[in-house]
Amino acid sequence: MQLIKNFITTQAFSWSQEQEKDQNSLSGYILRHIKSSGKLRDAQIEAIRVYLYLKVHANNKPLIDVLADNYDGGLQSALADLSLEINNPSLKKLVNTTDDALIRQIASTILGGYDHIQNTLYSLPMGAGKTFVMASMLYIDLYFNMTSDDKRFAKNFLIFAPSGLKSSVIPSLRSIERFDPTWVLPKDIATTIKNQLHFIVLDENATAKKSNRTLNPNAQKVMECLRQSDPKGYIFVTNAEKVILDKVIVTNNQTTFLEDDEKGKQENELRHTIAQIPDMTILVDEVHHVQENKLKAVIDKQFNTGNLRSVVGFTGTPYFKRKVALTGLTLKLDQIANTIYHYDLQKGVRNFLKNPLIKKFESDTDTIVKSALSDFYDQYYSVIYQDGRLPKLAIYCANIDRLQNQILPIVTAFYADKNLDTSEILTYFEKSPKEDQIEFAKLDTIYSKKRIILLCQIGKEGWDCQSLTGVVLSGESDSPKNMVLQTSCRCLREVDDASSEQGLIYLNESNYKHLESELMDTHKITIKEFEEGVKDANTLLRVDRRKQLDLPDLEYKQFEVEYTTDLHLQTPDTTTILAKLLADLGSHDPKYYKPVIVKTSTSLDLADKSKSSTTIIQDTQDILSFGQFVLLVLKSSLSTITFDIVAEYLGALRLIYDSITVNERLVAGYDLDPILTTLHTSFTPETHITTREIIKSETVSWLKIDTLNRNPIGDKYYPTDAGTISNILNNAPSDSQSRIDQFEQTIKLLSNHQATEGLQKEIDQIKKSNLSYENKDRSFHYIPYEFSGSTFEQSILETIYQLDTFSKNKLEVYFNGDRFLSTFKIHIYKKFESGWRLIQNNYTPDFLLIQRDGKHKIKKTLIIETKGSHLAGDFTDIKSFMEGKFSEINPEAYKFFYIEDGAKPSYYEDQLQKIIQDYFGVK
Repeated sequence: MQLIKNFITTQAFSWSQEQEKDQNSLSGYILRHIKSSGKLRDAQIEAIRVYLYLKVHANNKPLIDVLADNYDGGLQSALADLSLEINNPSLKKLVNTTDDALIRQIASTILGGYDHIQNTLYSLPMGAGKTFVMASMLYIDLYFNMTSDDKRFAKNFLIFAPSGLKSSVIPSLRSIERFDPTWVLPKDIATTIKNQLHFIVLDENATAKKSNRTLNPNAQKVMECLRQSDPKGYIFVTNAEKVILDKVIVTNNQTTFLEDDEKGKQENELRHTIAQIPDMTILVDEVHHVQENKLKAVIDKQFNTGNLRSVVGFTGTPYFKRKVALTGLTLKLDQIANTIYHYDLQKGVRNFLKNPLIKKFESDTDTIVKSALSDFYDQYYSVIYQDGRLPKLAIYCANIDRLQNQILPIVTAFYADKNLDTSEILTYFEKSPKEDQIEFAKLDTIYSKKRIILLCQIGKEGWDCQSLTGVVLSGESDSPKNMVLQTSCRCLREVDDASSEQGLIYLNESNYKHLESELMDTHKITIKEFEEGVKDANTLLRVDRRKQLDLPDLEYKQFEVEYTTDLHLQTPDTTTILAKLLADLGSHDPKYYKPVIVKTSTSLDLADKSKSSTTIIQDTQDILSFGQFVLLVLKSSLSTITFDIVAEYLGALRLIYDSITVNERLVAGYDLDPILTTLHTSFTPETHITTREIIKSETVSWLKIDTLNRNPIGDKYYPTDAGTISNILNNAPSDSQSRIDQFEQTIKLLSNHQATEGLQKEIDQIKKSNLSYENKDRSFHYIPYEFSGSTFEQSILETIYQLDTFSKNKLEVYFNGDRFLSTFKIHIYKKFESGWRLIQNNYTPDFLLIQRDGKHKIKKTLIIETKGSHLAGDFTDIKSFMEGKFSEINPEAYKFFYIEDGAKPSYYEDQLQKIIQDYFGVK
């Protein structure tokens, strides 16, 4: 089913590139900001391109209408071409001999049966960050609905997590709350939208409680949304099959909504309540786990109120074999048909996944585990990741008996032989003690000292631990056959730089075969291909030309604020503060508790107070285990509190935790922020911070030579042809006209048509190029440059090349805007009433135009910053600092010049000419 995916993706990429060039396009505005922020991965950006295309260009129409409107020849041609892909000529014969109505019905059936709403599937492999793609989609939808009522986009969202993964998937989806929306939208817009969000979990336990219909806890949470005059920003997360679909029965296309018990009645009530949520999109995580026929039945029968905008699914792979029954015909498909975007797992290797090193053993468990421990000790035991986290090795076990009596003795014996501390070993299973739960919750933090993790029936899917470096599956039953791939790849998530990191995977022979089979079935690759990743076809490398240019170092003054903290003024009375906090929580002190009050009425006359009542909601809200609570205290302290400090007060913390939670869920009304603030106060000495402004001299040599070719060059390099780059590197003659004359003279002497044709192409290329070779010794301190942000940077550089003031006065211009390569970086501060505050640590201006004082010294430097008009608001503080404080401490030597996109080329030429003349004193 590559045809539909490839068609949609190709159309979307082409359309979105045009939108980026259109200054009046909202989609282009978003895409330009995403690229300029530089935070999202290529897979995430590509998925967003497709999403915007289907929403904006295709007007959020069902997929069958998108194909009918855009595919050459419409649905009939699309289905005929599909018949060739799946090698089923009967399909082509059927669509060529039937009417349009039946063709539409056939297409709808193949695409999942949705002919009235858009139902799409995005396939992103593990580690690609699909949760952040979800978050981006939420913010984009709400952005389009900020000032208008755009029915193509949703205002509220229902996220379905799959059955069996509640303990791992729903917590990972909570990262939507922590997603930084400035990666997708400018800060002011992103902040406004983020403040509108309401994140609500509709959990299984609450639904299962016995309560009357009007006080169903989950339905009551949804009713809170419906009571608003214009509900917006509500994000409901629930377990699809346990909470929504458990009592739905579909047999022979007949749907039954069971109400034979309390749970059935409550589930049906909840579905009816959800159906009333206006302008809603359903997001289905791990869609392959959800029973499609049940979900479609609910959408068709109960969510058919006109409120549903679209259904968006996510999966790690679209390759699932299925049969589709048509009239007198059965199609065999090898993937989910409504997949409209897919990013290959193989492409993720060394991009955002560690390089997998997979070892197969035909020996017994003892040998496999010892080999894994020995490799881990030799290669990773002494390693510390950049942020302080420690590498870890996970050993999976089929049952607790195997964990305790077979695996644990091997590990402890190895530790004894190496004279290591056995407290670094963690055993963890579903009913582990609370202290082990805390340790497991903080594994991927700098506070965890655990190195070897022994797991039993847990941590196979949805467990995100970047610092996990190795996985061991030494027994046949240590992982289900269909989850060996998921389990093995737990250790592949990037920590610092996936291109240089390895994930160690140790498998016995049977698990190795299961992995090979899974990779082929779900990703169409072998283990060898998985280990190799995608080979980079781009052989173009950046070359350092500083020595050839005899380029002096850059010397400048850097403004900094130095902070001195006195931590020994007064030690807090932790026991007293914790005791008072516990008492205040118990008495519902308004500092910590604000009751959630719901007013209801049994009368249609809202003014009739006699039939109204007030209820304080006592149901629970957010998932919060004790381990998560302790970890939250540590993380929110910004490293001022460590686990060692709170360890002796875990009993008091447990009492505080129990007072604000029920069944590991935060009770409605409690505000965690002031609670955490008081807890920080109880553990942290009173501090006094003094500041001192300093001016620091910096000398930098332009480039980080060790990172020059760490990242491959994209397709927007400059000069744009390899021939020009080669000529510059080979020190070709700088006079373009003399080179043209030389080629033309040679042509006259040659009779070989092919040779003369090649020389003529060289002449044409020189004439077309905006870059004259005369500038090769006054630019390109490395080559090629890469203008991935926009074409505006390139146009400004070419404008500078063409200025008389530049060419006649021996000035030089260099691109500095690559933050991964450039060493000329400036600390940006903003002045507040309380003093200076650092707002950007390493600002890299786009261009440096220099004038030398003799050969080995730079006399003056003009800093040139280019910005698209859509980003001007975000740049205000940087511009203010550069024109103010930075210029003040670097008088004469540096001057800042800002250029904003949107004017005619002649305007930039005039402005650049003027500033060069004024600043450098040239004509």
